Amino acid sequence: MKIVIYAIIFLMFTMLNFSCTPSAVAVVESVEVSRPPSGDGRIERFYEKYKHAVHRMGATGPDAFDCSGLTQTAFSELYNINLPRTSESQYMRGSRVTGINSLKYGDLVFFNIDGRGVSHVGIYLYDNKFLHASSSLGVTVSDITMDYWRRRYIEGRRIIK
Repeated sequence: MKIVIYAIIFLMFTMLNFSCTPSAVAVVESVEVSRPPSGDGRIERFYEKYKHAVHRMGATGPDAFDCSGLTQTAFSELYNINLPRTSESQYMRGSRVTGINSLKYGDLVFFNIDGRGVSHVGIYLYDNKFLHASSSLGVTVSDITMDYWRRRYIEGRRIIK
């Protein structure tokens, strides 16, 4: 009986740990970030500053972030824009960007990781790359066209005019 209780507690902890980031299927993928073909490089400098931060639910930096904490901190530091705290609330901001090919530098990108709607957010860079806080990699850059992300992509939102 104790084993069953421990297993249930472990599963509950695991499920909480993976909300707002890749689900139980670990996505071990990171891509190189170079000077952007568009944009001013602010987001890349932000990434360089925080790339060693780990993932922790509810964290807003500087040593740990969750996905919406990262986007909230980035927009505050880089653009003096105050975003709401959760990915669901951030999804209500800005204007809709339909299709991955229409994304521009600095757009927020939203994903349905857990099957219940908006549950992950990142910041689009260029060439299909986006910055986000991953439960397995911490602050990282991934390719939005990778099968895992492409299948879970909801839409982008343009905050920066």
